[in-house]
Amino acid sequence: MTLANANKVAINSLALYVNMVVTMGATLLGTRFVLQALGRADYGIYALIASMVALFSFLNIAMAAATQRYLSFAMGEGKDEDLHAIFYGSVLIHLFIAAVVALVLLAGGSFAVGHGLDIAPDMRGAAYVVLWFVTGGLVATILAVPNEGTMNAHEDMVAVAVINMTEALLKLGAAVAVLFIGSHQLEWYAGLIMGAQVFSFLAKRTYCLKHYAETHFRFHRPKDWALLRQMLAFAGWNFIGTGCNMARYQGTAILLNLFFGLVTNAAYGVAQQVNGFLVFFAGSIVRPLRPRLIKCEGAGEHNRMIELAFTTGRVTFLMLLLIFFPLAFHLPYVLGLWLHEVPEKTDLFCLGFLLIVLINQSTVGLNLALESVGRIRRVQEVCGTLHLASLPFGLLFFALGYPAESILYAIIGEELLCIVLRLRIAQKDAGVPVGTCVRTMLVPQWFTATLGLAVAWAVHAALSLLSLGAAAAFWVELLLLPTLTALLGYACCLQPAERVYVKRLLRLPAGGH
Repeated sequence: MTLANANKVAINSLALYVNMVVTMGATLLGTRFVLQALGRADYGIYALIASMVALFSFLNIAMAAATQRYLSFAMGEGKDEDLHAIFYGSVLIHLFIAAVVALVLLAGGSFAVGHGLDIAPDMRGAAYVVLWFVTGGLVATILAVPNEGTMNAHEDMVAVAVINMTEALLKLGAAVAVLFIGSHQLEWYAGLIMGAQVFSFLAKRTYCLKHYAETHFRFHRPKDWALLRQMLAFAGWNFIGTGCNMARYQGTAILLNLFFGLVTNAAYGVAQQVNGFLVFFAGSIVRPLRPRLIKCEGAGEHNRMIELAFTTGRVTFLMLLLIFFPLAFHLPYVLGLWLHEVPEKTDLFCLGFLLIVLINQSTVGLNLALESVGRIRRVQEVCGTLHLASLPFGLLFFALGYPAESILYAIIGEELLCIVLRLRIAQKDAGVPVGTCVRTMLVPQWFTATLGLAVAWAVHAALSLLSLGAAAAFWVELLLLPTLTALLGYACCLQPAERVYVKRLLRLPAGGH
């Protein structure tokens, strides 16, 4: 990567990190205000309906990956003439998806609210209104995908970050507004959230029209049906994997509602927010590098793409470790600081999601390599389908009287199995060298995690002997543990060339490397 490219990645990364901090902060505060204003039961209704709607949002995620992948690949090949056809095909596909999703959600969701879900009769009217608003917000998000995919492919992350931060602040404003609304708070909150999502779509569309020639079009019959079929095939397989992942989590929400009720749904909903923060955090690290990997493959630089995939895997894992240990040791305090009232078992759900995301992100480099070469069918078939295995196990656990958090044990088990499966599939379909991957990515990752856990445990035990209060212990460990983890990662996980790059960023002598 040239110095100019490295600087662009650094600027994009900084913009996305600022976006991440603002978005996470706004969402954390917003959840506290909404939970305070609505109470656990009403918030449980919103979390349950949002979970049901999110079951269909994997369509958006699947097509977003397809749009960016084909745009970036065409740029890597130098085929700018294909960009218009790719964007136009993506628009047509998303219009169709938005229409189908809206019809299915409003029909099926209305039946579920009226007959299938544990919602009090006097709250069903509000639940129907929430369903309409959340569906409208999802449609706006789906329609925004071709535009955001184009911005990502052009590596225009600063603009993406500004729009997404504005959306997050509007959602925070909605949460604050609910505190001052005397009646119909649940309906008002859902409507204001939809308004923020519509704003985000309009802003991205306006930006693309102003800056990218390929986004100007008039509706006509597509000329390149082969390209459209390729995009649909890629999105279809991504749809299977992402859909199974979403079904795993949202199916869990429905099982929890059936066996434990709305209060447990509120706890799971909060934990899902934490899971979303972690995934968003990891995605913010990956996003500036994803177009680079795909463009390298498009330009025929396969070995360089593999190197970047391993680098992305190491860096993403280490960045997650920086926040893992302080949160894992102090979840009750952090949740109490965040929320006005913490639903029971929220800390157990959050701890489970911390571990699940860490395990999943250890192989993100393999996923990126498969995406770059465009061969994702096998990994989505195998690992995607395996994600659903946790639901029957969870149903069995609950039927046998095990506690609500027991379903997370099944999810953790299948995520560990997926590490092995992804490694084997990446070797076959993307030419990833297994020995190099294990030696330079997986072993350094988990060795650093194990050593970091031992150090974190020792620090936590030492501070406990000093009889510090929960607040003092958390803030000391929040400052100390990420620093120690970063040092361990630098020494045990990063490769020599990556250490040199870190030294240059910090303006330190490069030594003998």
